[in-house]
Amino acid sequence: MQPAAPIDRSTRARVWWANPLSPLVLIVLPTLFFAWRIDASAYLAQWKEPKVLGFSGFARGIIALLALAIGAIAMTGGRFRLAEREQWPLLSSVSRRSLRRSFFVFYRLTCFAYVVWAGAAVARGLTPQILARTVVSLNSFNDALKTYFATIPGITTMTQFAICVVIIGLLLTCDEKDRAITRRVYLLVGLAIVRAFLRTERLAVVELVVPWLVIRSAHRVATTDRSARRLIVRLGPILALPLLLIGFSLFEYSRSWAFARETTNDTFIEYSSYRLLGYYATSYNNGELYRQNLTDAGRLPYFTTQFVWDAPIISSLVTYEGVVGRPPIGPLLSEKANPEFNSEGGLSQPYVDFGDAGGALYFLASGLFIGWMYRLFAGSRLIGMLSYPMIFVSLLEMPRYLYWSQGRATPGAIGLGLAAFAAATSARRASSMSRAHSPGRESARPANAVR
Repeated sequence: MQPAAPIDRSTRARVWWANPLSPLVLIVLPTLFFAWRIDASAYLAQWKEPKVLGFSGFARGIIALLALAIGAIAMTGGRFRLAEREQWPLLSSVSRRSLRRSFFVFYRLTCFAYVVWAGAAVARGLTPQILARTVVSLNSFNDALKTYFATIPGITTMTQFAICVVIIGLLLTCDEKDRAITRRVYLLVGLAIVRAFLRTERLAVVELVVPWLVIRSAHRVATTDRSARRLIVRLGPILALPLLLIGFSLFEYSRSWAFARETTNDTFIEYSSYRLLGYYATSYNNGELYRQNLTDAGRLPYFTTQFVWDAPIISSLVTYEGVVGRPPIGPLLSEKANPEFNSEGGLSQPYVDFGDAGGALYFLASGLFIGWMYRLFAGSRLIGMLSYPMIFVSLLEMPRYLYWSQGRATPGAIGLGLAAFAAATSARRASSMSRAHSPGRESARPANAVR
C-alpha cells in the first residue's frame, strides 16, 4: 500500500461544507426563514395545512441554531483544538485488521436481515408479477406493498447495520483497494435504492450516500494534487442542489405523482419543487403545532428519546402510552394539519420535551458533542472518522426531525461504537504485547529469573 500524501493544512477549508456549521447556515436557516415568511394561503393551497408557525416559533428556531453553533465552535477552537494528523485517514495495521473483521460481521448481519425480510414478504403474498407491475407502472405508493414489506421488530432493524458497513468499508478502501469490500458496499447501496423505491423510504439511501460523500471528499483533498478534483469538492453544495432535486423527483414520481397528476395543472418539475419545499415548510409548521399542543402535565420526553421507546425489546414490554396514559403525539396531524406531511420538525422537538430553557440547553449540549466529533474526524481520530459522517446526516435532516434520536439510527450508532472499541482494544493489546517482547524488557530480567 502506498502511503497517503501529506495532508494540506488548508484541507478543512476545501471541505468547508462538511463543517457542522455549514448545514445550519446553508440548509436549516434558509428553510426556517422560508417556512416563517411564506403566506398562510400558500400553506393551504400547496400543502392543505393551516399555518401555525409565527414569529415565536421562528425565534425559538434561531435560538436553537445559535446554541448549536456556539457549542460546535467552542469544541472546534481554542484550548479544545487538536493537532492535525499528517494523513487522512490514518489507520494502523492493527486498526485495519480489526475494522475489517467488524465490516464482515455487520455485512453478514445486514444481509441476513434483508433475506429474512424478503422471505417474510414472499410469505405474505408478494410475487414476481406484483414486483414487475410495480416497476413497470413506477407506482410504489400503495397499501399492498406496505403490507408485504411490513417491518419485523429486531430483524429489519439489523438492516441499519448497512450504515456501519458503508462507513467502515469506505475508510478501509480510501488508501488501499479491496474489491471484496467494495463489491459488498455497492451491493448494500443497491439494496437501499430498491428499499427506497418499494417502501417510499428515501432516507435509506440518504443515510448511506451522504457518509460516502463526506468520507471520499475528505480523503480526496488530502491525497490529490489535481486542482480540478479539489474544485469539485469545494463546489459540493452547488453541485448537490440539482442532484437533490433530481433524486427527490425520481422517488416522488413513484410515490405521489401517479395520483397527483390527475388533480393538478402543475408540470412534474413544478409539482416536485413544491413538494420538496413542502417537506421543509410543513416540518417546521408541524413542530410548532406539537409545541403548542403537547403541553400536558406529566408528559415524559418522547421526541428526543424515541430510540428508547421504539427499541425492539423495550417497545414490546413498555409503551409510552402505557406509562404516561396517553399517546405521545395523538391525532394532532389528522385533526389540525395534513397527515400526508408528517415530519415532526427537529428544531421544535427538544422544546416539546424540555420546555424553552431545556430545549436551548439540549441544543447547546448537542453542539458541543457534534463539534468534538468533527474535530476528531478532521484530526483522523478513529471514533471521529466513524461517527461524524453519520452525525452529518443528522444535521442535514434537522429541519424535518432529529435523526440521531430515531430508532433507525440506533443500530448504526451502536455498531460504529463497538467497531471503534474493538479497534482500540486490539491496538492496546498489540501495544502491550510489543512492550512485553521488547529487548529492553528482556534484558531487564534478573539473572536468576525462570525462563
